[in-house]
Amino acid sequence: MIGFGMPVQVRRCGTSVAVERLVIGDLVYDPLSDNYIELVDILSRGTAALGNRLVRLRADVLRPGCPSRDVLVSRQQCIGVATRTSAPDPMRLEFRPAHRLGEEVGVPTRLFALFPERSGCISVAGMLLQVQDMAALLAGTPAAMAARQPRADLSPRLRGGRE
Repeated sequence: MIGFGMPVQVRRCGTSVAVERLVIGDLVYDPLSDNYIELVDILSRGTAALGNRLVRLRADVLRPGCPSRDVLVSRQQCIGVATRTSAPDPMRLEFRPAHRLGEEVGVPTRLFALFPERSGCISVAGMLLQVQDMAALLAGTPAAMAARQPRADLSPRLRGGRE
């Protein structure tokens, strides 16, 4: 979830819009796929519901210019971090929860959850944030698991067999 006022990149050329100005149907730019993804839902809530527990990622915390300004996100928001490896490909992108990269702060604000048509990444103040579509978010929940599994408690007649 992204804090009020945070700039979300909506065009390849770098044009950004404050998260609270986005509406369902808007396209946001995914820099990893070099394509656009449509927003199919946007939820917002005050941070009082979260005990005002947010993470502030200070400007330049990942590298110079990244992020370009202080950013407020929820604790579990996944942030893209470039890491060096000894493998043939010297750089790798890893996603880490924000609470491992920034400092927890207790400030009242409004948070926005963006749900795209497909999972991907968005750029907020020059920093990559992972966004998940609804199906991906629900994939690991007990309710989603129960909905995908065959129901053994149905009578044989309802399953097409004989009682």
